[in-house]
Amino acid sequence: MLEKTVGESGDVSRAEVSVEKQKLEWGSEASNKMSPDEAIAWCQSQGSEWRLPTSSELKSAMIDNPDQFVSDERYLTSTEDGLGGFWYSYINTVDPEHKGKVFTYSSGKNPQVLDSSVNKTPTKFKIRLVRNSV
Repeated sequence: MLEKTVGESGDVSRAEVSVEKQKLEWGSEASNKMSPDEAIAWCQSQGSEWRLPTSSELKSAMIDNPDQFVSDERYLTSTEDGLGGFWYSYINTVDPEHKGKVFTYSSGKNPQVLDSSVNKTPTKFKIRLVRNSV
């Protein structure tokens, strides 16, 4: 379960969750959506311990603690998809058949889906940073 605490400066909320037998500290959400390149640069500016979560870390946290994420918003991960992009996840609340389920998609260019009206991959993502807890 995620536990919210406030950092000493009062500006960073933190949460811990066990994922794959390790404790993770989740930073607060970035105030703006970002492209993958912007997210990587922002992550590096936050300090060497902070990073984007892996696809499995994010998906596990979304399943275990859905109230800690904005539903239907796409969150970027650090896991490369092999198509020149990264995996991202979101919690579905729109489709009644799949309400509350976590979906993970590739942000890379899928050569089988060339029609932009079909390929609705976002260019900007929500960002939550994570670091290994001590």
